[in-house]
Amino acid sequence: MATLSIKWKSTYTFSLLHIAVGIPFLIAGWAKASHPNLFIDHLAYRHTWFPESAAPILAPILAWTELFTGCMLVSLSWTKLARRIAGSLLVLFVLYLSLSLAWGTQLPCSCYGPLIPMNTTGAFLVDILLLAILVYLERNPLNVQSKLRFLICASLVAALVLLGRATPRFDHLLVQIKPGMEIPILPSLDPRAVNSDLPRLVFITQSPLPQSSLQSLAQQYPNRELVILYSSELPAHPQDTSIGVHLSMKKDLVSLFAKSFPTCFALDGKKVSRVWYGLLPTPPIP
Repeated sequence: MATLSIKWKSTYTFSLLHIAVGIPFLIAGWAKASHPNLFIDHLAYRHTWFPESAAPILAPILAWTELFTGCMLVSLSWTKLARRIAGSLLVLFVLYLSLSLAWGTQLPCSCYGPLIPMNTTGAFLVDILLLAILVYLERNPLNVQSKLRFLICASLVAALVLLGRATPRFDHLLVQIKPGMEIPILPSLDPRAVNSDLPRLVFITQSPLPQSSLQSLAQQYPNRELVILYSSELPAHPQDTSIGVHLSMKKDLVSLFAKSFPTCFALDGKKVSRVWYGLLPTPPIP
C-alpha cells in the first residue's frame, strides 16, 4: 500500500510538472497565432540581422509548434515526444537569448507578446527554469497517450486562436495600448499643435474613415483634437483634412498598438483613458 501511495504521488507530481511546462507554451503560441503580425514585425523591424522575408514563414511555424507541444504536455499525451520538442525549442531560445544578452540587448521579448511583458533577461530565466524542469522530467517513466484528451485540448486552443484572429474580443490582451498606459510621445503628433497636452481622440486605421463619422465625432467631442493615424501610406486622395490631423504611422508600431481596425483611444495628456478595439468611439467621454 505504501509503495502504491508513493507511486501515485510521483505520477501526480510529474503530471503537474508536465502541465506547468505546457501552459507557457500554450500562452506563447496563442499570442503569436492570434496576432501574427506582431511577432512578424518584431523579427523584421527589431532584429536587423534577421532576414525580413523569412519572418512571415517562421512566425506561424513557431506559433503552431508551440501550441501543439503545449497541448501534448497539458493533456499528458505523447509526453516523451512533447518533452523532446519542448526541450529542443527551449535550447534554441536560451541560445538566442544568451547571444542577445552578450550583445547587451534588452529589447522587450516577444515570447508572450503584450500579454506578459518581459525583457530579455526575464525570458532567459524563465526558459532556463522550464528547461531544468524538462531535464528532471526525463526521469519520469510516464509516457502515456490519450488521443481524446489531446483532441479536446487542441480543439479548444484552435477555437481560441480563431476567435482571437477573427474578432477584437481579445485585443486588450494582444496589443500594448490599454487604459492607464502612458504615452510620453505620440508616434505622430501634429507639428502645428500649440498645446502638447491637448486632449486627443486617436484613430489607428488602414483606410480613410467615413467623412460622416468624422463630422459626427468632431461634434460629439468638440474639446478633443482628432488624430487619424494610417497604418500605411497616406491615401493618394484623402478626404477633407479640415477635420482632424491625418498622418502616417510608423510601420514598426502598428501591430504593437492595433490588431483590429480601427483601434481608437482617448489620450488625456500623456495617459490613455479609454480604448475602443475594432470600432469607433461611443459617447460619453469628457
